[in-house]
Amino acid sequence: MKKDRGLMRRYYFRVDPREIYFFKFILEGYDGLGVINTIDREKGLIRVVVPECQRNLFDRLVSALSEELLLVPVAEEVCNVSNRAQRRIR
Repeated sequence: MKKDRGLMRRYYFRVDPREIYFFKFILEGYDGLGVINTIDREKGLIRVVVPECQRNLFDRLVSALSEELLLVPVAEEVCNVSNRAQRRIR
C-alpha cells in the first residue's frame, strides 16, 4: 500500500478573476489531476484540491501557467480524506 494513499493537498491561489474559468478548463483537461473551487470570485481566490500522487504533475502545470495567469500562491495544506470520511460515517 502506498504511503500517500488518501492524502489530498489543498492549494490556495489568487488569480485574475477573468482567468478562473480558463484555469478550470485547463485543469479539467488533466483527468483526475484536481478539483477547483472558487472561494471569492471578486478577489480571484481559488482552492485546488489535488491527490498527493498527482502533486508533481500539478506543480509542473502551475509552474508552466503561473506567468500567463499570474497565479499567486496564498496557502497550502495537507489533509487525509480517509480519516475525514471515517468521521462522517460515525
